[in-house]
Parts: sequence; structure tokens; C-alpha cells
Amino acid sequence: MIDEFFQVWAIQYLLSGTFSILLSLYVLHKRPRTMTLKGLFFYGLSVTLWEFAAYVQRVIPDQQMSAFFFILLMIFSHFSLASYLLTILSIREEKRRILLALVPVVATCMAAPFLKLKILPSKFGWSFATGQIDLSFITVAIVYITYLIVISYNLIKISRKARSSLLRKKYLILLTSFVSFQAVGVTITNYYLNLHPDFPPLGGVLNLLTFIFIGYALLIKEERIQLTGIGVKDFPEIYVSFLAILYNATTDTGLGEKSYKFMNFIKNSGIQNQVVISERKITFEPKKDLNIAELIVKNLKILENEFINTEVIDYYLRILNAAYVLLGDNFNSIIMANEEFLKKSDLMYGIGKGCFIEKIIDDKTLNDVDDVEACLKIYKRILLLIAHDIPSVTDISKKLAMYHATKNVKITEYGEVSMLDAGRSIMGVPKEEQLTILIESFNSFVSWVYDKILSDASVDTPKILENLHLVLTLNKKKADELNIYHTFLGRLATRIPKTQIHKFYSDYLEELVDTKTMELKEIQKKLLESERLAAIGETAAMVGHDLRNPLQVIYNSLYLLKTGLGKSSLSSKQKDSLDQLVDIVIEQSKYMNKIVSDLQDYTKTLKVEIADSEIETIINEAMSTSTIPQNVNASIEIENGFPAIPVDPVLMKRVFTNLITNAVHAMPDGGQLKIAVGRMKEDVVINVTDTGVGIAKENLDKIFTPLFTTKAKGQGFGLAVCRRLIEAHGGKINVESEVNKGTKFIITLPLTKENEKTDAK
Repeated sequence: MIDEFFQVWAIQYLLSGTFSILLSLYVLHKRPRTMTLKGLFFYGLSVTLWEFAAYVQRVIPDQQMSAFFFILLMIFSHFSLASYLLTILSIREEKRRILLALVPVVATCMAAPFLKLKILPSKFGWSFATGQIDLSFITVAIVYITYLIVISYNLIKISRKARSSLLRKKYLILLTSFVSFQAVGVTITNYYLNLHPDFPPLGGVLNLLTFIFIGYALLIKEERIQLTGIGVKDFPEIYVSFLAILYNATTDTGLGEKSYKFMNFIKNSGIQNQVVISERKITFEPKKDLNIAELIVKNLKILENEFINTEVIDYYLRILNAAYVLLGDNFNSIIMANEEFLKKSDLMYGIGKGCFIEKIIDDKTLNDVDDVEACLKIYKRILLLIAHDIPSVTDISKKLAMYHATKNVKITEYGEVSMLDAGRSIMGVPKEEQLTILIESFNSFVSWVYDKILSDASVDTPKILENLHLVLTLNKKKADELNIYHTFLGRLATRIPKTQIHKFYSDYLEELVDTKTMELKEIQKKLLESERLAAIGETAAMVGHDLRNPLQVIYNSLYLLKTGLGKSSLSSKQKDSLDQLVDIVIEQSKYMNKIVSDLQDYTKTLKVEIADSEIETIINEAMSTSTIPQNVNASIEIENGFPAIPVDPVLMKRVFTNLITNAVHAMPDGGQLKIAVGRMKEDVVINVTDTGVGIAKENLDKIFTPLFTTKAKGQGFGLAVCRRLIEAHGGKINVESEVNKGTKFIITLPLTKENEKTDAK
């Protein structure tokens, strides 16, 4: 059935499938992996599967299986068109439309199994002819034609809007090859095969030619814009130098998918009519009434949203420095509008040689970055203070090349510092060695640079060192965590014989000694407290055991005494008098028992049984078991349907009982007791407020200390126990109070349940 010539024709499927999968793997290997390149990868993969299915459909002996593989090749061919459309749409990052590219192919998958096909023998293996023209056939045909039209239209569209002639050439190659080999070639081939089963199958050849042209388009590289030198002084020329960097940063991509970021930058900055792009040149002709401050604010917002973690941001420093000179005091509005981004991007540290550093109150931008990035940022900020003078230092390139971590650092003639490539290169080093290599390399390089620059009598040494001190202070927390300052200041003090440097280092060492001393004192304090509590615990266990037995005898005896009084022949007056005395003894016995309980609660190991509990129920139970006088108005404020929270209900009831008791004792003449429950982010906040006598300011820091009390009666364990129980839940308790106005205890508990059972010592 199969003509011997078919063996030659079968090679086309193998060649096309092989070339498409190789191109897909090449695209997958390229960096960065943009959405466009991912779409191109799936296009190549779909064509490979298409060719495989086409080959099997031709040579498989079984006619029914041939029909099955024909349906598969049809589905894969439609998937390839969907992937190609996704590729073209993603060049312009039209995210809303990208997913729509995959919708029609779903209709093909649903309709293809119902096609009425005729599988016929031919000298090239099994061929096909159209059977009944029904809804499934019409659906598949419409989807196919729609893909051809939409892909062609979008290729024409991006060709017309390409920013350069070379980029336009890429898109015209894609357009020509797609129209010639897919829209026309494959369509005509399928039409003739439908009419003449013995017509040679050319699909493999056409797909192979399509991929050859795609590969050729990928290899075309857009020419870069030549950067102007540092001699330029006009703002337009400096701005053009940045635009050239931005332009060049968007050329090294497969199909120019980032080129539209450049065009969008121009458009969103409102200068599309003032920028002219020609071969190897960009011209900026601003209007006479150009608002530089407004332009920069727009630029910074675009950089923050579209170019984060790219070198482009580093090179915008030249624009900021030029504007700083031109605008004078008006430049402050730019700082105020973009302070957080300027700190996060490190640009703040380089503007005007660091003249705005003193205006930074706090810089927390290193808190959320990893250690390697934080380390690079700290050294970058230190270098930016003197970066304007670095290019004039002789042998700077050789010195950078001496160390593994600094060889990829870029320092421009405009005083810009880029660490991006340095960060990438250090990733090849084992993780446990990265920080060590970074710190050793940069300590040597940075101290050498400072030595060279400060040895020049013409530089403002006091100002540089003052700014250096500010940078070290602003970044101290993270630098100390990474152990940067100790080694950096030591190296700097050794190399540079300046009094200010030595003072920095000696002040740092003194502060370090003070910090360590305070830590040791705190550890010693906790150790002494632990030993003290251990002794109290042993005493509590012994005293509790020895006291509770006689207390129980006293309770029983008093109960029998009260019972006997009711049956005695004494007068009512005598009975009432004795009854009151018995009640007093009972009350005092209960107080003695509470002392023992508080003592034991504070010293024993807690077993915290976490369970989802209704906080309102716990508070109500605590109130019902507490003695609240009639002259105290108690209330609970909590929203309906407040969620259950993960706490130990028994221990929390003890907390509220203690706080309610304290509040009642603080209001001997009556007052208001209010417990309010609310939610703040991931925490439950409970306020217990009274209108009592209040707590003196000097005692606020002592009230949670064991054995501290201002009451005539009391051992000072109640609030200490409260704090211990709340901290065992992962929460905290604070107090606010004013004498003669009242007290508020603020309890904060986490809403998340980390452990079902927690032991707290």
C-alpha cells in the first residue's frame, strides 16, 4: 500500500519535528524566560507532537488507528496556532488577551472527535478526505481560519509599531513565513489532499521552513545605542544618555518582547512627541515649558512598577543629580513624593553625594531582603557617597578584578554603582561561603577606595566621614546581624589614619561592649530569677502540702460548727454573732488557700490545653464566679458572632478572674468595670477597664513582678500569674493607668493555633 517513495517523504516529518523540539529547547534555555519565549517553547512542542502524529497516521497499518491519530494531529495543529498567537500577543504584554488565545482550541478538542472522516489508502500511506460537513467540521474550520487571521493581523500590527528597523525586520520575517507556509501553504496542501489522496504531504516541509525563519528572526540582534560621554552638561543630553541605557536594556531578548517597555516608558512619561529614535541614536527635544520635577516623579513611578530589580534604576541617578542642581530647593518635592522608593532602590544615598541622608529618619528597607542582597546594598550605599570621585582613581578596574565578589561591580562616570551582576555571580558559590566572600572582598576594596579618595587634599573629608557615619547608623541593625561593621570599621581604621575613622571604630567597640554587658546582665538577672523561683517552687510545694490538710480540717470543723449553731439553744442574737465570726474565719481560710494556689500556679509547669473556645463564655463564667458588689456596674462588649479563639479555657478563666478581682478591689466605692473584645489583624485584643483608684506611674513597671503589691493584704502573685498564663498562650499583657481615674489592662492573643498542646515552664 505504501509507495517506496514515501520513505523519502517521511523524513520531512522527522526533520520538522526534530528542528522544532531543538528550537523549543534553545528558547527554554534563553534568559530571561519571558512569556513570549515560553509561548514559543509551547509552539515548538505542539508542532513536534503534530509531526509525530502525522507520521504515525500515515504509516500505521490499522485504518481506525490512523483516523485516531488524524484527530490528534488536528488537535495539535490547533494547539500550535494557539501557542503562536499567545507568543505574538505576549510581545506587547497584552495580558488580558493572552488567555483568550487558548479559548478557541477548546472548541476544537470538543468537536474533533465527532468529525466524519474518510481515511483512504495512497502511495504515501493513509490519506484523508472530508466526509459529512456538519457542525463539528464547521467548528474546526472556523477555529482554524480565525487563528490564521488573528495571528496575521497581530503580526502586521506589531510590525507597524516596532521601535526600530531591525525589530521591524524580525516581525516581517515572522509575518512572511507564517502567511506563506502556514496560512497559505498548509491550507492549500490540505485542500489538495482532500481532493487528491495521492498528493504528496508537504506539511512537514512547510513547518520546517516556518521554524527556520523563526530561528533566523531570533538570531537577529538589535543594534545598541552608543552612550554619550560625561562631558554633557545639559539636562536633555543627560536624559538621552539614560534613555539610551533603557533602550539597550530592552534589546537582548528573543523577539523584542521588552522593547515595548521602552516605548511605554516614553508614552507614560508624556514625552512621546519629544523623543526621536533613529539608527543608533536617540534625540530628546523637550518643550520650553518642560516641568522637570513632574517628569521625574512620573519616571520614578514607572521604574518602581515596571523595572524593579534591574540595573536601569541604578542609572537613573544621573537624572536625579542633574535635576538636583537645576531645581535647587524645588528638588525636595521629588524626595518627599518618592522617599520610600528612593531608599529601597539606594538612589537616596547617591543624590548630591549623600546630601539627603541626614533627612532620613529611619530606613527599614533592608528588613525584608535576604542576607546576600542586604550585604550588597550596604556596601553599595557606602560607595555611593564617594562614587563621583571613584572613576578618577587609578587602577580602579584592576582593583575590582582582584576579588571574586567585586569583579562584576559597575561604577559609572556619573557616580552610579550597580551590584546586580555581583549578586548573580556570587550565587555560584556554596551558600555557606557567600557572605564570608562578600564581606572579605568588599572590606578590602571599599577601604582601599576610601583611602585613595580621602588622601586627596581637595576633597571635603569631614563631610564624607560625616555622611559615612550617617549611612553606618541607618543600616546598623542589619549590618550588625551580618557582622559587617566590626570587620569593615576595623579594616578602615587600619588603612586610614584619620581621627574620625578611629573614633567611629572606638565608639562602635564601646557600644558593642556595652551591648554585650547589658546582655550578660540580663542573662544573669534571668538566672537569679530562675533560681529564686525554683526555691519558691520548692517552698510552695512543701508549704502547700503542709497547709492544705489543716485547712481542710478547719473547713470541715467550721461547717459542723455552723450546722450545730442552727440547732443550739442560744438566742438569735448570739447565733448571729457567732455565725458572723465563723464566716470571717471561713473567708480568711479561703484567702490562705488562695495564697497557696497563687504561689503554686506561678512556680509549677503549666500544661496549656489549646482548644477553640468562645471568649464571651469564658468571661461570663469568670464574672459569675467572682464576687462583684452591687455598686460596681460590670459589662461585656463583643460583636455578635465573634469567632472562637485558640486558648486554654480553664487558664484564661483564671486570668479574667484575677483581673476582675483586682478591678473590684480598686473600686471600694463602686464604679464601672468593662471588658471589651475586638480584633486587630491576626490578633484578639481584650481590654479590661475599671474606674478605680489607679496605679502610680512609678509602680506600673513593677505590678507584674512576683511578690510586689500595693494592697494591705496580698502577696503580689495575681498579676504575675496573669502574665505567665497569657505568655504561655503566645500573647502579651500591658497596662495603662492614671491615679484616681482608673486602669486598663490590654491583653493581646494570637488568632492562629500553632500547637494543640503546649508546655510552659
